[in-house]
Amino acid sequence: MRRDLTVNALYYDSGKFEVFDQVGGLEDLQAHNIRIIGDPAVRFSEDPVRMLRVLRFAAKLEFDIEPATAAAIPQCATLLHDIPAARLFDEFLKLFLAGYAESTLDKLMEYGLLQSLFPDTCKHLDDKPENRVLLRAAMGNTDKRISEGKHVTPAFILAAILWPVVSSLYGKLQERGDPPMVAMHKSGQQAVSQAVKRISIPKRFSQPMREIWEFQLRLQRKQGRKAAELVDHRRFRAAYDFLLLREQSGEETRGLGDWWTHFQTLPFEERLNQAQPKGRGRAPKS
Repeated sequence: MRRDLTVNALYYDSGKFEVFDQVGGLEDLQAHNIRIIGDPAVRFSEDPVRMLRVLRFAAKLEFDIEPATAAAIPQCATLLHDIPAARLFDEFLKLFLAGYAESTLDKLMEYGLLQSLFPDTCKHLDDKPENRVLLRAAMGNTDKRISEGKHVTPAFILAAILWPVVSSLYGKLQERGDPPMVAMHKSGQQAVSQAVKRISIPKRFSQPMREIWEFQLRLQRKQGRKAAELVDHRRFRAAYDFLLLREQSGEETRGLGDWWTHFQTLPFEERLNQAQPKGRGRAPKS
């Protein structure tokens, strides 16, 4: 009875080959139903993280959420504010790095819990239509990589989740007169410092996030030796993937994605020649 979900409260006797069910878990399993054991509001107040578990299991198993359990989640959502930021980061990893991030995101938005994890992002989701598209595309791409056995990093997902915040701050600082790189650096720092008030982000992830954002400006420069060398930078691939994600969401980048897709395939010498400003080609070797 102290377990959280009925489908998680089944016990198996390996000696008698019997399953013991005291809470109707087998019935819920057969009905594809997620149900809290006991009064949902009471159980959520005991441990608000149970709300995230309900949504995570529903997304993973493609189960429905029992009506009383579902109704209590929006009512209890603010209880997550009392959960330590470090614990919420652990839950974030379970939510978004298990192969069903896109459906989990939909559930979090449907039941109002994304607001409890990333309040600043939620404030900017409707600023531009591509913000919501970018978030879902990032989750879909992550799920695809996981299904293919490829490496994924929380830094990339967090960079996508906080991009609406960074983009908005960047625009305001640019209007104020800050140079582009300075504006992007300040925007990234401010976005992270606000986010960690609610969910802990270790430095090993926050630093790559800021580099991915700042790299978006570096990718706009297609001339000079630095452009040719950029492809070999350790953060290039993540930044390039992020650029493609922005384009996928509908952001206008003036064809940068296609340009870098082709440019990175060239040998260094060819990249160097192609990146030379017009009229300043390299002198032929004697």
